[in-house]
Amino acid sequence: MGQLDFAKSTEGIPYVNITVVNSIFSNKTVNVTQIIFKTGNITNTIDGALTNPILLPNVYILNIGSNVILCPWNWALYYNQNLTITVQTAEGFSISQTLQIPKSTP
Repeated sequence: MGQLDFAKSTEGIPYVNITVVNSIFSNKTVNVTQIIFKTGNITNTIDGALTNPILLPNVYILNIGSNVILCPWNWALYYNQNLTITVQTAEGFSISQTLQIPKSTP
């Protein structure tokens, strides 16, 4: 997983941009099936119909290289808390990244 950007849409809806990387050394694409956000004892599975690009009703094909997935999620409720984001694929791969949501997030 690469860069994470916390932002709000022009309508004020909070979201997270997740840069997901399928290595240039990979010999195949993978299919992203699920994105999970965990803070403390709260786990949120992101609705794949609301992501951009959408993950549902099928999957999002992650081509070789970097790809950005926009996930609507109200990060403002979790200032200064640790956040673990996990991306899962149909092929059984999973990657997680943990960080603290800073108070200075826009």
